Amino acid sequence: MSSNPNDALIPVGRLGKPHGLRGQLTLHLHHPDSDRIWKAKSLVIRNAAGDRTVQVERLERVTKGGLVSLAGCTSREAADALVHAEVLVPSNFFPPLPEGDGYYAFQLEGLTALSETGEKLGVVATLTSFGAGDILVVDVPGDSWLLPFAEPYVGQVDLVARTVVVRPLDDI
Repeated sequence: MSSNPNDALIPVGRLGKPHGLRGQLTLHLHHPDSDRIWKAKSLVIRNAAGDRTVQVERLERVTKGGLVSLAGCTSREAADALVHAEVLVPSNFFPPLPEGDGYYAFQLEGLTALSETGEKLGVVATLTSFGAGDILVVDVPGDSWLLPFAEPYVGQVDLVARTVVVRPLDDI
């Protein structure tokens, strides 16, 4: 991955089993409710062979994900070779958000988790959703915390300083 955050590759899903005989694949998205991915003209496919950018020929939404046709993938055998590959897009695929109007989940990953007194507690691993709300996963020495992404558990997020203030569940 590039050190330039504008060139960073952001995982958006995984390729699933082939669909039909002409190389189409199922697409399992990390955030299936997002509309942005449906505008993709190309995707980065990551598997054991490495990363490669592939043009999207067709992308359609279906229940719980999508179906994708990729340039050069024209047979079931070619599709089989891509099953379980990670699907990524460059971070600049996502439009900038207005100042103070939130952040993308990928922007939280790697932030230093601080206590309210400024003590380093850990590092944000990811922001995920289990249906009832977003959960911030914070890796702390020897453990991981799952915190509801809401007050009073998560406070100020500072993307410039790369920090987020958190309150462990035991403190509430």
